[in-house]
Amino acid sequence: MADNTVSRQIGQLLILSLSAHGGATVHGGAIGLVQNTAAKILADRNALIAAEALYGQRKADKVAATAARRDAEDNARSWIAAMIQWMKSFFGLTWSSAWEALGFSGGSIAIPADPVPTLETASAYFLTHPQHELNDPNAPIAINDTTAAAQQAAVVAARGNSADSNVLLGQAKQARDAALKALYKRMVGLRAELEQLLADDDPRWYAFGFNRPADPEQPETPDNLVLTGLDPGIVFANWDDARRARWYRVFKQVVGVDPEPVEALTQIEESEALVQGLPSGATVKIHIVAYNAAGDSAPSATQQIVVP
Repeated sequence: MADNTVSRQIGQLLILSLSAHGGATVHGGAIGLVQNTAAKILADRNALIAAEALYGQRKADKVAATAARRDAEDNARSWIAAMIQWMKSFFGLTWSSAWEALGFSGGSIAIPADPVPTLETASAYFLTHPQHELNDPNAPIAINDTTAAAQQAAVVAARGNSADSNVLLGQAKQARDAALKALYKRMVGLRAELEQLLADDDPRWYAFGFNRPADPEQPETPDNLVLTGLDPGIVFANWDDARRARWYRVFKQVVGVDPEPVEALTQIEESEALVQGLPSGATVKIHIVAYNAAGDSAPSATQQIVVP
């Protein structure tokens, strides 16, 4: 009996659900599909697409918020470094008790890892000691209570945004995982419903994206392998989906180096892969083998390319 395992991998699940929606649209009424109709499949599929898109956006937002937080902290430390240099003309080149007024205790005037407490203290200090401010418009940076407060506010705001981005990312992941679970459950339910409505050798199984249970177990041979050179040492391989394939193996043979093809990648779920670490300028031969729990397919036709 052919394998009709429903993948939990998003790409594979979306491909299956697209076929399933088409099959349900065309054949659902004729075969008496009730529990897993085209409308229900489409709703669950669209929900996963939207949830995955939002999750991707939230990940990008988190990266940006993290970078903004680091920039704000780096800017604040740079301001503190300039402030230390300026105040040396009043408090001396090394630490003394006078520096405690600016929050430097413990015998050190080193730039702190967390700039916020020092910025807060500096803002209060310069507010009451304006004679120690640097307000020269020709100076590269102003040292006063206003700039200290502004640096502090920027760090606090950036940290708040970064924390919020973590929360939003977590919520988006929960929503994506719930949508993934719902579509997976829908496809498993559809498979079970079809088992009650279709004979094992009914070709309409294919319309829903499934194998016929009466089909042979091993996958069909992958077809239409295309190789594209990308960056130095990297080749992109893509091929048509092989029916009944659960995973793919990618084999490579560097001409003049490998006497036989060697397995470069395994458990590839999509019908594409990046083959990396290849010697630039060499000719490489690549072929694909599909496999599932029942065994391997015959190897695809071999293609070759000169590695960038």
